[in-house]
Amino acid sequence: LCDIFIMKADECSTEEQVHGIHSEMIESYTRHMRAVLNSGVYSKQIVRAIDYISDHLHSRIMIEETAKHLDISPAYLSRLFKAETGIPFSEYVNKKKAEEAANLMLYSEYTDTEISSLFGFSSQSYFIKVFRKFIGMTPKEYKKHSAMHGLIANKL
Repeated sequence: LCDIFIMKADECSTEEQVHGIHSEMIESYTRHMRAVLNSGVYSKQIVRAIDYISDHLHSRIMIEETAKHLDISPAYLSRLFKAETGIPFSEYVNKKKAEEAANLMLYSEYTDTEISSLFGFSSQSYFIKVFRKFIGMTPKEYKKHSAMHGLIANKL
């Protein structure tokens, strides 16, 4: 993949083309990593549920909708998800949203409020609570910590 995208980037003649290749590269890499992480670890239904969650991180994810998508009952999905992943469905969803929010803080210029809204959190305070639970610090602390360690160059 790396060589393919390097060759594509070498053919670019404008900044806009480079940005397009960059977006394509990130999406491709993410799809491949998701496939690697999900392959052979969980049952087919849980892999499909995890894929559904990954595809819908930017909206409100309900177990009922996910179960309907999988054509199984919400109660069965809840039991199966907890048994195979070790954590409840809603906790897994919040964990993934927090991890993606942390990545956006490092690699984008979105504000905390914009990120909270982007991931469908009901309020800024709930976003901060979830973020702190899974990342270990508030979004503001995370940005400051990342900036101090040279991970991001955003001004605080």
